[in-house]
Amino acid sequence: MSDLYLELTARIPVVADKTYLGKARMEDAQKRTGLSNERIAQQIPMSEKTWRRWKEDGTVPTAALPAVAKALRLELREMNPAAAEQDVAPHEWAQMMERLDRIERAIHLLVARAGSDAQESTSE
Repeated sequence: MSDLYLELTARIPVVADKTYLGKARMEDAQKRTGLSNERIAQQIPMSEKTWRRWKEDGTVPTAALPAVAKALRLELREMNPAAAEQDVAPHEWAQMMERLDRIERAIHLLVARAGSDAQESTSE
């Protein structure tokens, strides 16, 4: 996870619903474990059908990420936002935060505009 993802997660909760791992990465990791879909699903735990669907999409619910990483023997590292900030020059960090603020304002405007458009169409 990048520091940008962590910042977006804090600002826009929808971003955190699913984590994209990628279909190929999930399939390769499963092959390295030598486990069948059924065995992986048992370790998570979930149904085999659900596991196959997640693998086909290349995404997993973020809440299930630790269990999936353990079953696939993938390293899962938590990002420390303070440490990530140290890896970026201060002016670059400020620019990123400014961009995020603009994105957040644009999203709010789009949501408000969509809501007013919906109200206008129902009142006609």
